[in-house]
Amino acid sequence: IPKGWRVGKLGDYVEAVKGLSYKGKGLSDSGIPLHNLNSVYEGGSYKYEGIKYYVGEYKDRHIVYPGDVIVTNTEQGFKFLLIGYPAIVPKHYGSFGIFSHHIFRVRPLPDSPLTSNFIYLLLIFPHFRDQVIGYTNGTTVNMLSADGLKSPLLAVPPHEIVEKFDKIVSFLLEKKEQNYEESQSLIEVRDTLLPKLMSGEIRVKEAEKIMEKLT
Repeated sequence: IPKGWRVGKLGDYVEAVKGLSYKGKGLSDSGIPLHNLNSVYEGGSYKYEGIKYYVGEYKDRHIVYPGDVIVTNTEQGFKFLLIGYPAIVPKHYGSFGIFSHHIFRVRPLPDSPLTSNFIYLLLIFPHFRDQVIGYTNGTTVNMLSADGLKSPLLAVPPHEIVEKFDKIVSFLLEKKEQNYEESQSLIEVRDTLLPKLMSGEIRVKEAEKIMEKLT
C-alpha cells in the first residue's frame, strides 16, 4: 500500500446501525419518509420510487439525515444483486427520515479519516464488495450482520487525501441529485401541459413560452 496509508477493518472507522422493525399499520400515504430495502437499486445508488411513509413510533437511533449512507442487509436468494449495496440519502425528502430493519445506517466514527462519500464508493468497489459478500449467510433469505459489514479490510488513506477526494466526489454526487430534481420538474410540466395541448386548451407557442419561463 502507499506510504502513509494503513490497513484496518471497516469497523475501526465506522458505525453500522440497524433500522426500525416497523409495523405495516404504521405505513401511510404521508408522514415521515421511511427509507427501506426498495430504496436501493441493485448495484447501488438511491431508488426514489421505493420510498414509503410512516406514522408510527420510532427512536432517535432510527433517524437518518441527507448525506447519510444506507446499506442493504437482506436479499431473497443468493445472486448478490442487492445485499451489501449502498445509497446516499437525498435531500429530496426533507431534513430527516427514518430507515427500516433491512437497512444499516453507516456513519464515520468521530475520529475517522473517512467520509460518507468515501464509504459509499468503497462499498461499490468490486474488491471490497467481494469481501462483504463473504460475510453474508442464510438459507432462503441471505442476510448480512453489522459485524459482517464491518469486518472487511481496507487500505485507509491519510485524512488530507480523503479530503481532496471528497471535494471532487461531492460536486459530482450533488450534480447527480440536482439533475434528478430538474428532471422531476420537467416531468411535472410535461404532465401538466400535454393534456392541454392535446385538448386544444393551449397552443404550441403558448406552451413554448411557459417552458422558457420555467427553464
